Amino acid sequence: MWFDIDPDRADTIVMNTKMGRAKERYLRADPRVSVCFEDGLEWVALQGTVELDDDREAAMAGIVALADRYGSNGAAYAGQQRVIVRMKVDKVIHHA
Repeated sequence: MWFDIDPDRADTIVMNTKMGRAKERYLRADPRVSVCFEDGLEWVALQGTVELDDDREAAMAGIVALADRYGSNGAAYAGQQRVIVRMKVDKVIHHA
């Protein structure tokens, strides 16, 4: 899943998903999440809670920015209804 760090909150990861997907429904029902980054036997897990932002214009700008960050075409998402997912990181676990 594409992500970036919220420029206004260093403890928050910003993601984006299409409205109506299972991911959105599950996050609305239970905002507790974890994200894991791995490199061989070394990994970092982040735990926290999410807030969903239904502002359509901001969500569309968000997916375009994420697409640009990952070298994709943001125009491919035109016309979609998107939601911003903001994960506040409460705990970091590192294993080396």
